Amino acid sequence: MRELIDRAVQHIKGYSLLDMSLLKLCLLSLGAIIGISIPKKRSKLVGVICGIVFVSTYAVLMVDFISSFIDRFRGRCVDVDIEL
Repeated sequence: MRELIDRAVQHIKGYSLLDMSLLKLCLLSLGAIIGISIPKKRSKLVGVICGIVFVSTYAVLMVDFISSFIDRFRGRCVDVDIEL
């Protein structure tokens, strides 16, 4: 399993911004399809779980982004290579 994850990480490192955007749209669409298939009586529980997952992952991503922004603002240049 670890080898599979390592290979996936290496593959994603080669993605351009467009490739990553397409991947995110694909996963968003998958989430919408799954969301439509949830029975009405369980939708509230699923909504709460999804909300918790969203907030926790968003917080982790924003902490990383904001810390790199602060480092750049303070003069410690952090190179971010974005390809279109």
